[in-house]
Amino acid sequence: MPYGEIERVVSSAQLVADLLYDKTGLYISTSVTTEYTDVVEAMANDPPEVHMASLDTFAYILAADRGAAEAMLVSVRYGSPTYNGQFIARADSGISEVADLMEIIDAGSHVAVFAAVYNKDVYAGATHVDARSSLEKDYSDIMDKVVAIKVMADIPNDELQFIPSLPKEMRVFQPTYTYRAPIL
Repeated sequence: MPYGEIERVVSSAQLVADLLYDKTGLYISTSVTTEYTDVVEAMANDPPEVHMASLDTFAYILAADRGAAEAMLVSVRYGSPTYNGQFIARADSGISEVADLMEIIDAGSHVAVFAAVYNKDVYAGATHVDARSSLEKDYSDIMDKVVAIKVMADIPNDELQFIPSLPKEMRVFQPTYTYRAPIL
């Protein structure tokens, strides 16, 4: 499951499909996948096998860099359509920049990344800004022991992506945000 609970994701996908049907008269077939890379490939195929998706941030960046996706219908949280990622390290690790990092390990969640860095299971990690605040109950000194070494450029909140070749009139929504950034 790429994110959230399956029932919520399926229900949300169907709500969007129903909205699109109401606006366009087009029937939309929805599905939920366990692999975002499969969706990116399906969007990038010629001809595309998927025309619309809701990808996670990394998958969206990959798809956008391949010219296979444009973000639309971006969620606004706390008054902003974007959020930021960050690289973190223990304050006593000696790591001060992204260039100091080597191997990539998937910890599974932002909370797990902070716990792993805090407990010295890994040297550094990547999370959203600032996930530390949700852990202060369990780790009272986390703000001192785990520090941000780099904050990334704006990333769109949850959004709906369409393949660029899908006619604008079929998208119903006007583009609200375009993100193009190199992958580190």
